[in-house]
Amino acid sequence: MDFSALYNKSIMITGATGMIGQNIVSYIRRLNEKKNAAITIIAHGRSEEKLKALYGEYLNEALFKTTIFDVTELQYDGPVDYIIHTASITGGSKQHLDYPMRTLGTAINGTRRVLDLAMDKHCQGVVFLSSLEVYGYTGNAEKNITETDGGYIDTMNPRSSYSEGKRISECMFTAYAKQYGLPAMVARLTASFGAGVSPKDNRVFAQFAKSILAGEDIILKSTGETVRDYCDAMDVAAALLTILAFGTPGQAYNVANMDTEISIRDLAQKFIDLYPEAGSKLVFDLKEDSAKFGYNPIMRNVLDSTKLMSLGWEPEYSIDDMIRHLVESLRKNRRVNK
Repeated sequence: MDFSALYNKSIMITGATGMIGQNIVSYIRRLNEKKNAAITIIAHGRSEEKLKALYGEYLNEALFKTTIFDVTELQYDGPVDYIIHTASITGGSKQHLDYPMRTLGTAINGTRRVLDLAMDKHCQGVVFLSSLEVYGYTGNAEKNITETDGGYIDTMNPRSSYSEGKRISECMFTAYAKQYGLPAMVARLTASFGAGVSPKDNRVFAQFAKSILAGEDIILKSTGETVRDYCDAMDVAAALLTILAFGTPGQAYNVANMDTEISIRDLAQKFIDLYPEAGSKLVFDLKEDSAKFGYNPIMRNVLDSTKLMSLGWEPEYSIDDMIRHLVESLRKNRRVNK
């Protein structure tokens, strides 16, 4: 991809300590090193400690800045040409089930603050990292989901705080584009993993990886029939920069590697097959109610990323690559924190 339109500009990344944020920082630094892009990175996070732990070696570099605020109170004194808004409440469905108001509040108030900052800074582009969950239950398992599709979400389920928070954030981005002319765009991300997943993450792929590293069996609390496609975190970073550079204001773009479609059960087996030395087996424990873990009903959620690919983006990493990136990243994290 030719990202020269972003060269010599400044890009703020909200949620820079999260998995996607870390990979965006890595991708931009690669552009600076290999292409002499001279892109200034403004890494946002709530925790100064986390920012220093991840980026301490970069803090004295001219092209690396930080801003430490809760996203709902985001501020920055210097120029900001672009913003990629990734900050949200993540870490698994149970977070959204147990803390729905925190999930909604961060989504709504944080997004509004990001958009207002983008207006104040006269940003040339701002991208919101949304989710496949905005589509809800579409009722057509055979059809890949495009950007114009929509489905049902049970608003009386507290877990829907995440999905509805993403939906209202998308609506705000579209409203700012329409009413104020802000070049605001939306990226709807499929399930993503790779390097940078937090050891505290409790989503299924993180659980699988931690079981492999511990030499334990992978235990599924459901039948594992839900099917979706995935995307490596570094491919997501490239996608977000693609939308930033070439996207159309007021538009949404699915971000997914359509070659990675797989059921949760088969994904678990892939972890086991790629790391036979772990001695892990796949075990089903269906005695407990999966709803209390915040799991979605069984469905096929496969995103069609044709629209994004028309901008020139192509995924680089396979599902096997993603698994290796995840496991080795968590293994490295364990060594560092021993």
